[in-house]
Formats: sequence, C-alpha cells, structure tokens
Amino acid sequence: TETYWGLSVVFLAIAIPLALDARWTSVAWALQGAGMVWLGIRQDRILALGAGVLLQLGAAAAYILQPDIDRSQIAVVNGVYLGALLIAVAGWFSSWVMERAVAEKQRDNDLIVTWLFLGWGTYWWLTGGLREIDRVLPDNVVLSASLVFVSGTIWAALFVARRLQWQRILSLGLLMVPAMAVAALPDLWSQAHPLANFGWLAWPIAFTTHYRFLRLHESDFDSLKVGLHAAGYWLLVAIVAQEVYWWLDLWTAGVWAPAGLLALGALMINITMSARSRLSWPIDENWQTYHGVGAGLVLAILAMATIVLNFVSPGDPAPLPYLPIVNPLELASIFVVMIAFSWYSAALQYAKVPPLEQRHNIAVPTLLGLFLITMTVARAVHHWAGVPFDLSSLGQSNVLQASLSIVWGSAALAAMVTGARRASRLVWTAGATLMALVVIKLFLVELGNTGTVTRIVS
Repeated sequence: TETYWGLSVVFLAIAIPLALDARWTSVAWALQGAGMVWLGIRQDRILALGAGVLLQLGAAAAYILQPDIDRSQIAVVNGVYLGALLIAVAGWFSSWVMERAVAEKQRDNDLIVTWLFLGWGTYWWLTGGLREIDRVLPDNVVLSASLVFVSGTIWAALFVARRLQWQRILSLGLLMVPAMAVAALPDLWSQAHPLANFGWLAWPIAFTTHYRFLRLHESDFDSLKVGLHAAGYWLLVAIVAQEVYWWLDLWTAGVWAPAGLLALGALMINITMSARSRLSWPIDENWQTYHGVGAGLVLAILAMATIVLNFVSPGDPAPLPYLPIVNPLELASIFVVMIAFSWYSAALQYAKVPPLEQRHNIAVPTLLGLFLITMTVARAVHHWAGVPFDLSSLGQSNVLQASLSIVWGSAALAAMVTGARRASRLVWTAGATLMALVVIKLFLVELGNTGTVTRIVS
C-alpha cells in the first residue's frame, strides 16, 4: 500500500505541470508537499518527508517562473497572491506537524527542520502580502499599510498559538521590532513625518502589538527580553522625536527646532524615570533595562548632541532677541544637564554604590555644565560684541577671554565657599582646581594682551 502511495504521488507530481500552468502547478505542489510531510511524519518515513520538502521547493520554483500579475487584477483574490499564500500555509502546516512530532516522539533532531519550515512559510507570507500591498495601494500609504500588515500577522500568530498549542509560531512576534526599525528610517520613504499618510493609525497599532506580545510572552524569549524592551523604547523615542522636529521645523526658524529636540529627549527620559511608580509593567519590572539601557543610550546621544549643537550653533532665537540663559538653546541644554544629574543619581542608587563614592561620580555632568557655561559666554560675546561665532575668531577675542576669566573665577569662588560651608572637600577641591586653571589662563593668555582694557579687567 505504501509503495503505491509513493508511486501515485510521483506520477501525480509529474502530471500536474503537463496539465496546468505554472501558477496552478505551484499551488498543487505546495499542498501536495504539505500532505507528503504529514504522511512522512505519521508513518516515520524519511523518503516521504524528503519528497514533501522537494515538492514545496518545486512549488516555489514554479511560482517564481510564472509571469508578473497585471495591476488591473483584483486585490488578494488573484493567482499570484493566493499562490504565495498557499506556499506559506504549506510551510507553516509542515512546521506545525513537525513540532507535534518532536513533542510526541522526543525527536530533537527534527527541531532544525521545524524552524526551517516555519521560516519558509513566514518568508512567503510576508513577501506575498507586502508585494500585494505595494501593487494595490498608492505609494504614499504603503508604509503604513505594511506596518498594519505585520501587526495583524503577529495578532494572528498569538491567536493560532493559543488555539493549536503551537509554541514556535510565537516567534513571529519578534518581527515587530525590525519592521518598525525599517519603517522608522526616514531616508527610505517619502514620508514627510511619521504620522503622515495614516501613520497616526499605523504606529499606535504597531507599538500596541509589540507591547502586547511582550506582555503575554516575554518569558518565552528570556534571552531577548532586554533587547526587545530596549529596542521598543528607542523606536518610540525616535518616532516621537521625528514627529516633533518636523512640526518645529515647519513653524519656527533658527535654533528652535534643534533646541526643542534636546528638550523633548530630556523630557522623555524624565517621564521614563517618573513612570516607574505608576507602571509596574513594563517600566518597574524591567527598570534596569528602561533606565540603564533604554534611557541611558538616549541620554548619551542627547549629551553628545548638546555638546555639538552648543559648539556649532550661535543660538539665534529669531524672531526673539538673544538673552543669555533665557533662550531656547541654553534652556534646553540646562534641562539636559539636570536630567543627566537625576539619571546618574538613580543609576548609582540601583547599582548600590555607597553614598561617599556617589559624590565622586558626578564629574561628567559637572564638566558638561561647565562646558555649557563657557559656550553661553561665547554666544553672548558673539551677539553683543559682534565677534564671529567660529573657533578662530572667538579664540582671538580679548572680550571673550576676559569674560571667561570672570565667569570661571566666579564659579570657582562659589564652589569653594559652598564646599567650605558644607564641609565638602570634593566641592571645595573642584572649585580650587577651576580657580587654579583661571590663574594659569591669566598668565598664559591675558598677560599677552599688553595695554588692553580687557587685560586690566581680568
């Protein structure tokens, strides 16, 4: 009986392409291949299983050889899309059958084949669906529709996994992060901003899908848990930042848009730290991930962006006049420094660093604050004394040198007085060090400006 089964399958496989075109051949071979996989596993016949694999590969080859679909054909209900759909279903069915066989017979050697079938079916599902979206819909909504399609795929996988007890289909939930990452790259799409062209609908669905998947099944992917939470957080920050920057750039000029982006990044980090007491999941249960990995990387990028922007931007607050401190760039930079201090203190606390050592770990935020003070003085000299805002002109400006000596000296004196009153050797030493640098600067720089008023002031 089994011999005749095998012969009938072989002759039927040979007869199909003689009677049908490539499109229907791919459909028939895909279904036939899935049936052979089921039969091979049921009867524990490696040849039947191999024949099922070859038939599914042949179905894919026949599908590829068929002509492209005419754009005028009806959406979804056409041979090209249904062919890819059936190849995907055949691959997934084979994976499900293999997984049940592994569970029942404890055959760990079949695990690799199970994963290969799952990946095979997923590939054809995604390529067929995304190709159909690109064929049917206008170009400007393809991105949003693709995000919704991937989200719908994951919701379907969650449902199927529960109904069929199919654990490995849950791995489709891992597709959401790379799909959002690709969609978040603005240079790849014609999107003016993330919420354009139904992005206001697609992105909330995508993030809801991602966090729903994590809520239900993060424990099933424990080794990837940190990466999934952190990546979702970074993508959320990136999408919000792109959207806000687009609107600021549209309605403002000068430094408002970059400064707004700095303030937004600091605000999102602050919201993350504040949400710990309100959101037990995902923030509190994964606090070190969201605070250390997620917000930590955002803060590092924010600090570098703050340094670069302060270094290269004259801080033009048009249409408002420039005022030191009370301008968008410097207010945003001060906010970033404050959030950096807050984040750093919280990081030292959950790292269980002793309080005495915590005080010795504020050097980086302190140096960032000193840098911002220096650039504030440089911008004030640029706007009020007419010195060009470039490194060469500012370095040769006697007004800037005198102003820096006064500001640095005042800051050093304030730190020394504060340190003495609070009996803090660390603060006093920092102020004394800065005062020593000011004295050295007076000898090396100001004394060379013979006969100038700025030298006398310094």
